[in-house]
Amino acid sequence: MAKFQDRINICIVGKTNAGKSSLLNLLSGQKDFAIVDSKPGTTADTVVTLMEIHGIGPVKIFDTAGIDEQGELGEKKRRKTFQAIDESDLCLITIDSCRLVDPNDNFFEEKQIDLYISSKNKQELIIFNLFDTNYSEEISTKAKKLAEEFGIPYLLLNIADLNNQFCLIQFIIDNFHYEKKSIDLFPNLKDKGLVLLNIPMDEETPELRLLRPQDMVVERLLRNYLTPVLYRMNLKKARSTDPNEVQSEHKRFTELVNTLKSSSEGLQLIVTDSQAFDIIGKWVPDDIPVTSFSIAMTYFMTYGNLDYLVQSTYKLDDLKDGDLVLIAESCNHNRQCDDIGTQQLPKLLKKKISPNLKFEFAFGRTFPDDIEKYKLIVHCGSCMTDRQKYYSRIQKSKEKDIPFTNYGMTISYCLNKELFDRVLEPFKTI
Repeated sequence: MAKFQDRINICIVGKTNAGKSSLLNLLSGQKDFAIVDSKPGTTADTVVTLMEIHGIGPVKIFDTAGIDEQGELGEKKRRKTFQAIDESDLCLITIDSCRLVDPNDNFFEEKQIDLYISSKNKQELIIFNLFDTNYSEEISTKAKKLAEEFGIPYLLLNIADLNNQFCLIQFIIDNFHYEKKSIDLFPNLKDKGLVLLNIPMDEETPELRLLRPQDMVVERLLRNYLTPVLYRMNLKKARSTDPNEVQSEHKRFTELVNTLKSSSEGLQLIVTDSQAFDIIGKWVPDDIPVTSFSIAMTYFMTYGNLDYLVQSTYKLDDLKDGDLVLIAESCNHNRQCDDIGTQQLPKLLKKKISPNLKFEFAFGRTFPDDIEKYKLIVHCGSCMTDRQKYYSRIQKSKEKDIPFTNYGMTISYCLNKELFDRVLEPFKTI
């Protein structure tokens, strides 16, 4: 099954040849983990590395290009650096200590980066790269003075010396304050009971594993001593033009629901694939709470802060002919059959809002810089990325006043506004 791994994201930033890639090597304890060269621009793109650091835990490290590179290519690299900062919990500003004795160096780039990091409420530390022949009392004094000007802790060491790994990691442990949060996925459930998970399968469903949101919901329920019941609805029969097929599928589903409901444990909740809302919304009695894996995943990824997405969903009513909508997913795969992102959502929005809506798509790591051109962003539950990346996308949209909503919210709202309210109810604290 696809496991969710909660990691701390660390971003290494600085000018060219400051020792950023050497710092990645030092963190990893491997001399040649990242390519190091005296030629400026060796790091052509942000390098992402996953590792475990004892005392810190699982981490994702971004080794970024130099912030001082010039030209059009340099600007592209800087945008990637800012994106890495957006997605990080901790930023390590790396500075060549030789520059401390240069009276003409005002550390302009580092100060600009510091302002940006602070504006994003990220934690930051300074690492002064002390090359072998560089140490002096003057450097030590000026490093302390500059760090005080920034108002953040600093460390002065030779980054190229792997013997300094413990010193570096201990410095991070002592100065990085990370509060690990947990969330009760379904805050209104009782201490025991049954939860029905409706998992339709089609040509895009992978074999031998559940999707991450399905797996996550199962784990969360079991951890709270609740009993998940997995069920596969036949959506083709449920939507068939043959009344007998519809009746047969409806009977199969209803009999199971009634059996679970009348059991000693009781049926507390039904969680469905969002694309089955059109059926579930009609077939499930009003006294049984309903939601979707997509909304549950978003609730989990945002630590329960759904407010902006809910407010954004109401903005669907403001869309007009010719408006451009972005449909975004955090993963990428070859599209088959009636794909929810590229097929189902555009059809639904054109039918319910306007037939002349226009759409663009962003899948995987990429997310547009120029989001101002979109009137609305509809995003998946982001099960194949980390919270930091997903949250940075929400924050970027919020800062630019672009409505940002979710697959499950959009589908339920377009089908029935009462259904939209209903699928959010399981996440409201009593």
